[in-house]
Amino acid sequence: MKFAAYTEETIWAVADDEESARSEGEEAMAENGVSDTASLKVAPIDENLVEALANAEENGGDVLFDLIDGELCEVETVEG
Repeated sequence: MKFAAYTEETIWAVADDEESARSEGEEAMAENGVSDTASLKVAPIDENLVEALANAEENGGDVLFDLIDGELCEVETVEG
């Protein structure tokens, strides 16, 4: 199972454990000039969402996600 560090609109990092996801997420936020790391949350991430994020990064587009039953899940993929 993988974990994602996320805020309401952005998944900042995906890692194999919660601690790594949080630290990578905080680092990504800092690199992008986002200082509100207190809003960063960590949750398990559905494998379909991991795949959708990889496809969106490779081909462009956005992936809408939501926390469902304690796990981040893909809601919709939006073509770029």
